[in-house]
Amino acid sequence: MLQLIYFIIIFLATSIGSLCGIGGGVIIKPALDALNVHSLSTIGLYPASALLTMSMVSLYKQLNQKESVSLTTTHFLSLGTGGIIGGFFGNHLFDSLLTYFANEQVVNLIQIITMIILLSTAVVYTEYFRHLTLNWRPQPIILFGLTFILGGLSALLSIGGGPINVFVFILVFGLNTKEAGIYSLMTILFSQAIKVLVAIISGAWLTVDFSFILFIIPAAILGGFVGSLLKKQMSIHHAKIIYQLVTIGIILLNVWNGIQLIH
Repeated sequence: MLQLIYFIIIFLATSIGSLCGIGGGVIIKPALDALNVHSLSTIGLYPASALLTMSMVSLYKQLNQKESVSLTTTHFLSLGTGGIIGGFFGNHLFDSLLTYFANEQVVNLIQIITMIILLSTAVVYTEYFRHLTLNWRPQPIILFGLTFILGGLSALLSIGGGPINVFVFILVFGLNTKEAGIYSLMTILFSQAIKVLVAIISGAWLTVDFSFILFIIPAAILGGFVGSLLKKQMSIHHAKIIYQLVTIGIILLNVWNGIQLIH
């Protein structure tokens, strides 16, 4: 029964995440926190496996549909390198916080507060200050720097970081929501790939209940396909509305989880 609940959460989160380019981890992480079934370390690995699967499926579908974003080999390598190195350092920082505080609830509260601040900033910007952009060209060094920071946050917060990624790519490059979503999914793909790889090498993956993985992976694949198909039919305006509504909902869920932790 619990595995089925996970399947539904992962499917809905990855469908929405693929549709808006927000990845779905920002939905999965607080939703699993609210269920309060697994440890913080294990909860971090479930979204990582789902996001890695979803981002591969979604990017394959969307790039084959000839989306408006043109990714050169140099752009691809810059995004990939930044996401991988950033994901590695973010994962290391997460482990260091667990060791330093020796209390998962403290680390979880840090994650929640950070998410609320970043997501609130993203909502305010996309609603009221979207016209203010740097309009930089996506040069390799800039792409590397951004994805290093975003990939690090993604691994540290165990969320993929989609809404934050989209907000940053819009601010820096002046992209629309659909275009920023492609860059966001690329960042999520590489940062979560390194998180999963580190978990396998370190043996942390052995703590995972694989009966849940058997539900999570198919749900992420299905969600990636459904979201990318819906995205093809959706206008930029509607994508923006869904992005904002989902992000506000995630903020409220994180506030609820934070209150529960404090009490």
